[in-house]
Amino acid sequence: MTSRTFVVSRRGIAPPIGMLLVVASLNATAILAAPPQSFARPQEDGTIRIEMTPAAPDDPTRTHALLPPFAEQRNENAAVFYGKVKAEQSHFFGSQEIREAVWASSEQSLDELAKRSDLDAIAGLPNGNGIYEFLHRAARCRHCDWQLPLHEENYWMILLPDIQECRTFARLLTLRARLQIARGDFEGAESTLRDGYALARHVGTAESLVAAYVSVSIQMMMHQVLMEQIGRPGAPNLFWALSELSESPIDPRVGWQAERSALELSFEFARRPNESHDAAWWNEQLQEVWDLLRQMSAGYYSPGPIGERLRGWESHPESLTMLAIRGYPIARRGLIDQGFDAAEIESMPVAQVILLHTYRQYRTVTELDYRTTLVPYHESKPLAALAAEHLRSELERGESLPLTSRLHVDLTLGRAADIRIRREHALLMLLEALRWYGAEHQGKLPATLADLSPIPVPIDPSTGQPFEYRLEGDRAIVTSPESLGAPFPFRYEIRLIDRAE
Repeated sequence: MTSRTFVVSRRGIAPPIGMLLVVASLNATAILAAPPQSFARPQEDGTIRIEMTPAAPDDPTRTHALLPPFAEQRNENAAVFYGKVKAEQSHFFGSQEIREAVWASSEQSLDELAKRSDLDAIAGLPNGNGIYEFLHRAARCRHCDWQLPLHEENYWMILLPDIQECRTFARLLTLRARLQIARGDFEGAESTLRDGYALARHVGTAESLVAAYVSVSIQMMMHQVLMEQIGRPGAPNLFWALSELSESPIDPRVGWQAERSALELSFEFARRPNESHDAAWWNEQLQEVWDLLRQMSAGYYSPGPIGERLRGWESHPESLTMLAIRGYPIARRGLIDQGFDAAEIESMPVAQVILLHTYRQYRTVTELDYRTTLVPYHESKPLAALAAEHLRSELERGESLPLTSRLHVDLTLGRAADIRIRREHALLMLLEALRWYGAEHQGKLPATLADLSPIPVPIDPSTGQPFEYRLEGDRAIVTSPESLGAPFPFRYEIRLIDRAE
């Protein structure tokens, strides 16, 4: 599910990190861009058929690149130029007609787009416009500092309008590149794709799990355009350009670590949970947490003794007192089960007991999730199962404060998105390897992937093994199974054709 909403860059309108993460955790596929509907439409059995012409990489004097070459990069902040795109073209982004035209173009095939000149002004063709000039300039910046107020605002309430708007920029770059490919301008399309891949990389530098999701979404858009290009006669072989491009536009641990530290970034008590303070200080801290939960309410209440009673409390002036009365016994029992001395707990203010229990519960659940990201994806299934079981067990025992059930984000879902983009990258490299082999073997496909040697064979990162490959007549079948919470298996049927066919 890809949102068609164009986010307005006003702080009162764009959704905060917490709300975006709740939505993303409920439906991980929502953060991935849908491919152009006209391309690679699966058959009834789920098979995607691709026909492509053989082509070897160009000689080394004609290099291709999917990121701006180092010599073209400048020591500037890309966020400044991304901010200027919409600021100087507000009339463009405010047009409903333009938005509908951009979206509708994704439903059309390249052959249909080739006949349309009415999209040229939107796509900045042939001579460009301010939008694409700023995106081009931003792509050549060596770094991107989004200046997130991580230590100044509650982490879950930070607004990300500039990050969300980058999806719109990516759709414009996608339209431009597809038009260029449709008209045989592969050099122009490669330049546009460089700007798109750089955009994905820059978005991924923000210290936010939402930014990581948006970054992956943008790179998926570029990958889908590149896959369309592979099927066009005369398309260059970009095997080495893909080899130079990182498998993922992000270091996913940046976003995971930010989410892991969200509690500490948001509340003082979480940075020093074992310090002694008077009851008034702890009451103030508890009020801050409760205020956040009321703002972040999504109509979901945790299972256990408190869950159902929370309904209707949030608008009640004494709701926090009622919560404390019912939450304290759960917190007390939970801390004793963890080895705390009963007398020590009795000496603590009520709010401290509730917050300490909530902190330890959230921290344990989040840390077990985070550990699944520290091992190779295909080896993390046992740890992921352990983390899921612990979360289920904690929620069944009950929460003294419904923070874990509302704000905990399953990092396994984010990991699935990351591994999917890495697998798409590996698949593109495999397709280019097959085109390369065909160019050197009279248009034939290899009987096995081992026959590609000395052409390197990419590994399916979801399994840690080569892609499943077999030859059926003049067609190659490439598959990747569903694995570990990544419900994205695929089956490609690949055929090399002569340009004259």
